[in-house]
Amino acid sequence: MRRPLHKEFNPRLVPPTIFRAHFPLPLVRLSPQGGATGARTRIPSPMNILLWVLQGLAVLLYGASGVMKVFLFERVSKDVPSFGALPREAWRVLGLLELACSAALILPAVLSWRPALTGVAAAVLAIESLVFLGVHAKYREVPAFVMSAVLGLLMAFLAYGRLVLVPVP
Repeated sequence: MRRPLHKEFNPRLVPPTIFRAHFPLPLVRLSPQGGATGARTRIPSPMNILLWVLQGLAVLLYGASGVMKVFLFERVSKDVPSFGALPREAWRVLGLLELACSAALILPAVLSWRPALTGVAAAVLAIESLVFLGVHAKYREVPAFVMSAVLGLLMAFLAYGRLVLVPVP
């Protein structure tokens, strides 16, 4: 008696080109969570896209701020009274922290090496923004206070998003 063909078929024994020609795989399969899964294409969620955009903007802003605090401090500090709140070495350390966190916002997720560091870096930058809120309030610098508040809230949201909402796999 002859067995049905579908029970004998083993895709591991068929060369991949023949298997794909006779049994095409779907490009995208939607998962119950709204994301896409599949072997060929993965469609990111809108929240993931938003978090990546925020990460890119944060890298640009905090990277520029870190470079300014480490390398261009003498030029910039003349015009801003709040730079007198801390000694020069403290500003250099804060600039290095900003540069390290800027790298940690992107590299761990891109390299798939300890991607939770992305959320931790965002949390550190949010805490740093709280420190700057105090400095700017002391010197009554309203625009800088508002900027620090907005950046702090964005970094807190980014930390929450990367640690809880949409962790990088």
